[in-house]
Amino acid sequence: MSKTIGEQLGCDNAVFMSQIADAYESEDHVVGPETTLAVRSLRATLLRLKYSAEPRDQDALRSIDANFMDLDDVSYSDDEPHSFDPGRNLTGRLTRANRQQFADFAVWYSGRIVQIGMQLERDQPELQADALQRTDNLIRCGIFPKSASALMQRSAEWAGSFTPIGSVEQVANSNVGYCYEGGVGIANMYGLPYFPDVITLQMKQTTFHEYLHGVGQIDNCRRGIF
Repeated sequence: MSKTIGEQLGCDNAVFMSQIADAYESEDHVVGPETTLAVRSLRATLLRLKYSAEPRDQDALRSIDANFMDLDDVSYSDDEPHSFDPGRNLTGRLTRANRQQFADFAVWYSGRIVQIGMQLERDQPELQADALQRTDNLIRCGIFPKSASALMQRSAEWAGSFTPIGSVEQVANSNVGYCYEGGVGIANMYGLPYFPDVITLQMKQTTFHEYLHGVGQIDNCRRGIF
């Protein structure tokens, strides 16, 4: 079975380019042998995907480029001047970037994920309250049983804190959310680029959806809401 794009890019269970950022920071922000090795590995992967005979590989790269433009480009441009300009072709320009540009961008992207995580931490109470309100509305409509309210509340407590899913990981893993014990993954779907603090309807719907998954995973609730 062929690897997914996320697996090939090393971000199926990690932040995109985190191997480069971690190596760079461990080498005291000097492009040393570990950083060089990580850069070479990712560059080779991007080139392999770029020239792949599989249309899905090239489609994935184009989608990653577009998603970065939609969700991160304004934030990147508003930060201090950078040596690397992703333009509208992030993955393509990375293949031509030097090692220092790779490292600088990797550190920025890791920081971007931290920033989104802080926003999600701030907004989790509102998103959780919205999910519970949606549940109560469905109970009043007769769609959900009365027990659904307690089950969704339990799911929210069981799932715990929110974890951000970055623009690259969304595409690479075809995933805007997940729910496991101790963590709910929510993609960056704020009202970007010009309203970066606005909680969108899609974020609310995703939170509700993931808490429903959580209900189905809790012990003694294998049948879910019903």
